[in-house]
Amino acid sequence: MNLIVEIIFSILTILIVLLLFLVSVFRVPITSTKIAFFLFGFALSLWNFMEILHKFQLIGFESFHLQQIVFSNLTVYLLVIFGLHFPFYRRREVMITIYTAFVGGVGYLITIQTISIPYINAYFPLESRFYENINFFLTRAFSVFALLSFLVIVIYKLTHASNGLKKFLYRSLSYIIILTIFILTVNYYLTLDYKVLKANINVLLIDILFLSVVLLSLIQFKFIAFYPGFLSFFIYRELPRLVIQSIAPSNLQGAQSLKEELWKIYELENWKKFLNEFWFSIIIDETLDNAVEHGGRRSDDEVTVQVFETSKLLDIYVIDSGKGFEPELVPDPARPDRINVPTGRGIHIMKKLFHVSWNFLGNEIRVRISKNPADNPEEA
Repeated sequence: MNLIVEIIFSILTILIVLLLFLVSVFRVPITSTKIAFFLFGFALSLWNFMEILHKFQLIGFESFHLQQIVFSNLTVYLLVIFGLHFPFYRRREVMITIYTAFVGGVGYLITIQTISIPYINAYFPLESRFYENINFFLTRAFSVFALLSFLVIVIYKLTHASNGLKKFLYRSLSYIIILTIFILTVNYYLTLDYKVLKANINVLLIDILFLSVVLLSLIQFKFIAFYPGFLSFFIYRELPRLVIQSIAPSNLQGAQSLKEELWKIYELENWKKFLNEFWFSIIIDETLDNAVEHGGRRSDDEVTVQVFETSKLLDIYVIDSGKGFEPELVPDPARPDRINVPTGRGIHIMKKLFHVSWNFLGNEIRVRISKNPADNPEEA
């Protein structure tokens, strides 16, 4: 029964990783967060694949034991890397970057030590027993050290997260800690002569935590509904067509070039049959101008525009490189104390007339436009 459960979780993890890649990881812009997640997911998938081969007795025990240590070290360290690159959002963190490099150095030394075990056994048989015991302890200690380091980095970065993201992450971390304690407790009572320092970091534990976080994220942020991609077929009953995807520098010149491209597509695709020029101008001016204003101040910052189309909808995405904001905290410009404040009016108007939403960081906006002219406003 345990064997079947482990195989099911391994296969499910591999499939979920693949689906997440199809939905979001390979979607422009390619960021360090996506690259870090790709590496973690790839390592976790390889680890699960190796476990499946072992369970079907396609890998010998000695070879499997060494590979298990290498893959577990690689996976938990890449989890630390993912924590470092996840934009909570703070860009230049020298101390945690140095700390992450230190964790990697420790893992590298232990991995090299693990790989050299067969050679120690062959040339130094008397010393090999002591050497294996040291490696046995160090590999388990590193797994715990890496997982704790991931928590330390996440908690440290939470000091500069948006309130919405901060609440979600605190809930998720609490849930993960409780789930981990529960799994270890069950494992303790089901395993004879169980000792924490002598226990492998089981891939099943990482799989359960990974799948739990994915489920929490889907519930909280509704990635499937927000991101166009392979899974969109189950929502729209058709795959959205990518009309345009363009990237420009995050400055006035870059924004202007993107606006010109969008106006060309507007004419070419004849979008005027369901949305007049006035409101199209409002949409692209407000989204692109805000992206340039709040989308980062570095010379290499960029703004990305994507337009996806189905038979009933048009989705305009504008993605910037900034730290984002919390849309729900933007004050209503109609309030008496905001009458003489010019900012926020365009976005407020769009939210009243179209379906406008942001990603969980607030640095990506989607404006959804119906292709039914009756659903859209007439020219003001």
